[in-house]
Amino acid sequence: MILLIGVALAIEPPTMPVPAEPVAAECVESYGLNEGDVLPEGLIDGQVAACSAVAVPTSHLATLLGIRTYNISLQDRYRLDTAALEANVAFLTVEIDQLNEQAPFFQQPRTQRWIGIIEGTVIGVAVVMVWGASSE
Repeated sequence: MILLIGVALAIEPPTMPVPAEPVAAECVESYGLNEGDVLPEGLIDGQVAACSAVAVPTSHLATLLGIRTYNISLQDRYRLDTAALEANVAFLTVEIDQLNEQAPFFQQPRTQRWIGIIEGTVIGVAVVMVWGASSE
């Protein structure tokens, strides 16, 4: 698990896009436009458009599109890492559940200890009886 995290941290993310340079004659700020409203002064000069814009300055839109592309590439790059880590967590959860299950009575350490004591006593008594019988 630590190895996976180390590998994930060692991978360089893609570089963040730089903001686009302002386009000649673009609007200085964003305007909220509704159909039928009077256009603001910064957007219209008499009967002609005072600047070029697509509801927001063109460079802002280009920057937003660059950030969107950047986010999609990050999502694609780290989606596999997340899937691998989730699979590892699921495997470890199953393993922990198996380790936490109660062992059958005869496989528990306490039972094994008592069986060993009884076996040792029986063997000791048997050896003493055989030795005692042979020395008579």
